[in-house]
Amino acid sequence: MTELVAFIQSHVEYAPFIIFGLLLLAGFNIPISEDGMLFITASLAAKNPEYLPQLFAGVYFGAYFSDFNLLQPRPNRWTKITSYQVFCPHGEAGSNR
Repeated sequence: MTELVAFIQSHVEYAPFIIFGLLLLAGFNIPISEDGMLFITASLAAKNPEYLPQLFAGVYFGAYFSDFNLLQPRPNRWTKITSYQVFCPHGEAGSNR
């Protein structure tokens, strides 16, 4: 982690992209500390206030897209709904529709 912090501090102009990518990887269950990335971003923003909007955007969109994972398999809701059996009001079992 200290190597990562040193790399980010030496290349502060690339920090928003690095932090965005690391937060995105954390969303894929790769063990990267999201809180650590927030602390690193806060320290970089305190030392380099000219990069504050870029750092904020990197953290914001990285956290947003890491929670909104498009590659995870999702169950098909419509096959589940149509597989229920329909019962007649007279007590006789109907067919699957």
